[in-house]
Amino acid sequence: MNRFKRKTAIILMVILLLLTGCSGGSYKITIGEIDFNKDGVSGAYKEFNGYQFTSIKLEEGDTISFNLEVTTEEGNFTVKILDSEGDIILSINSDEHSKDLLIEHTGTYRIQVEGDKHEGEFDLVWYVN
Repeated sequence: MNRFKRKTAIILMVILLLLTGCSGGSYKITIGEIDFNKDGVSGAYKEFNGYQFTSIKLEEGDTISFNLEVTTEEGNFTVKILDSEGDIILSINSDEHSKDLLIEHTGTYRIQVEGDKHEGEFDLVWYVN
């Protein structure tokens, strides 16, 4: 890879990280990918095993609404919302399509998608009111 292409790739990766905020996880994806943006995450793959997350700041009194569409060929898929202490405060399984959560404390929250040998695709969108 020439120097220009390498610099361009690095700049694009930095921009992507800045746009998605803090994210991470421990996962393995076979033939596919998961993409986060500022108000959602989507993925399509042969297999997703593990978890991936993004962090968002929310204020006391905010309501965050989630809309989820999942197609499952095999395995299980779950969305979990964790508070700043790491406690699960909301779980959304692949059979549920929408849920709302009233935020009781200002802080940083984690939106986490989890796959257990999940083959398929998903689209999760959230709105803060």
